[in-house]
Amino acid sequence: MRHLLVVLVASVAISSCAQPIATRDGRVSGVVGGWPATSQGGGITPAPNHVVEFLPQSDGPTLTATSGAKGRYSIDLRPGYYVVRLVGFEVMAMLSAKDPNNFGKWPLVTVVAGRESKLDLIFDTGLR
Repeated sequence: MRHLLVVLVASVAISSCAQPIATRDGRVSGVVGGWPATSQGGGITPAPNHVVEFLPQSDGPTLTATSGAKGRYSIDLRPGYYVVRLVGFEVMAMLSAKDPNNFGKWPLVTVVAGRESKLDLIFDTGLR
């Protein structure tokens, strides 16, 4: 019984940390990080304070999110299609987030009301 209570409390604490998505919006979230984390290879190191741009395919302003201390970012957007870019990087320096249908272009993310899309932005640190 004691273990069940601890797990239940932990679950409530974790689920209460996430903010609900606004009724008419969708959400895009993920991690910004660099690989490899060391010259020995392996692992992804979180990259805080990196700006992620969201450029709407329809008319509208470019919106941004900034990665936090653990490299995580999140942004609520109106439904639609957005090109996602990591400021300060060329698309060819990215190890993930390249659009597989359009090699050499930034990814296009679809935002749907009430849904969350995941997009990790992993770049090459150059460590070898």
